[in-house]
Amino acid sequence: MATTVTATLGVAITKICEEYTKACIENGGSKDLMITKISDYFTVENLKKVMKEISKGKDQKIVERIVKAVVDMFKDTKKGARK
Repeated sequence: MATTVTATLGVAITKICEEYTKACIENGGSKDLMITKISDYFTVENLKKVMKEISKGKDQKIVERIVKAVVDMFKDTKKGARK
């Protein structure tokens, strides 16, 4: 469960950063970064919205792959510890 929440949060933060980057580019690129503040994008409402979209949409597959990779890595680590 904790892995799923962490993976979903990571994907959500990535998506918010993508939205911020797009807005910066639309506002003239790096010279106008101050016009578009990242704090305008990292709000509780935005995070909830994006996490909800992830849990319902195609991004859920990304979360599932992350969780599977972490679980597999954990299993491999446990096997190595038994040797």
